[in-house]
Amino acid sequence: MNIHEPMAAAFNENLSPEELDALMEQIRSTGRSRETDATGTTNRDVIKYDLVGAKTVGRGKLPTLDLVNDRLARSIADTLSQATGHPVSVRAAQAELVKFVEFRTALPSPTAIEVLELQGVRGTGFLTLDPTTMYHVFDMLLGGLPTANPSVNGSDLLKRRGLTTVERRLLDRVARLVASEAATAWSALAPFGFQPLRIETEGRQVALFEDGEVMIDTVFSLEAAGCTGEMHLVFPLASVRHLEKKLTSGILDDSGEGAPSWLLPLTTVLRDVTVQVTVELGRSVISLRELMALQKGNIVRLDADPSTPLMVYVEGSPKLLGNPMVMHGNNSVEITSRAPADTGERMEPEATRAGGSR
Repeated sequence: MNIHEPMAAAFNENLSPEELDALMEQIRSTGRSRETDATGTTNRDVIKYDLVGAKTVGRGKLPTLDLVNDRLARSIADTLSQATGHPVSVRAAQAELVKFVEFRTALPSPTAIEVLELQGVRGTGFLTLDPTTMYHVFDMLLGGLPTANPSVNGSDLLKRRGLTTVERRLLDRVARLVASEAATAWSALAPFGFQPLRIETEGRQVALFEDGEVMIDTVFSLEAAGCTGEMHLVFPLASVRHLEKKLTSGILDDSGEGAPSWLLPLTTVLRDVTVQVTVELGRSVISLRELMALQKGNIVRLDADPSTPLMVYVEGSPKLLGNPMVMHGNNSVEITSRAPADTGERMEPEATRAGGSR
């Protein structure tokens, strides 16, 4: 029996059997055109789409991460300056999203690569340092003079003899210093850090990701005594995917408890502001006649008991209590407590009083 006879009976008022046969043949041919043929040729109706790369590469900047990296750069500069005893300048460029294959092929050969185990998040990262800058920092760490030697080519030296045991330990020390500062810089955003795993000198030795894996690459420019170079901190975007909203918000919480990002630099500036501190021994009210009659050797009786703590004024406001004492030949006051909140009147600072004394 023809399989189209029931359909023809049902729709004989609209389509003839010949028309139904033609329609079914068209449906069959359309279905075959959407299937992959036996030779394995790719279906022309199927389009490959990179759900990760197409969304992230070139998507834009990570402003919050840039704030973290700026803080990290300052911390690294301070730490290396203290470790070497000489000024070191570090600046962070904006973080870039690159595919792993681009990062790996851009690495100079040879170069210093510290493979990192990320902490606080899952994954593996890299810390790279160009050889010439690396040897210059090593020299300073070992007490050498902060003078760049133009005759030293770090790449040639590393290619000829590799890294010695001492140099590997020094590079590991630098990586741990950076790791410590990174944990502090990231603390306002999320728990993040890394632990050095091993050292490599060729990009092909660190093929730990698929070529299309998207990486976050931050370039830190180092300058020390005329020698300039770059350090890269690289880790996969997938490891911080759960922090995407924070990384793109452009807002960094310095304390983790709601403090704005401007609080720390403002506090640093305020700490260098000078203030006037005044200690009041006591007070007395006398007439103008008595004041004019005062002579050398006269004693003015004050209203304060000798055992009463002295009031310490900061810019005219009562802030502290203390006891009088002598230290290194100077009159001094030993702070004992804060002044009660309900302490009375202000004392005008010397710079704003019209005249007179108390």
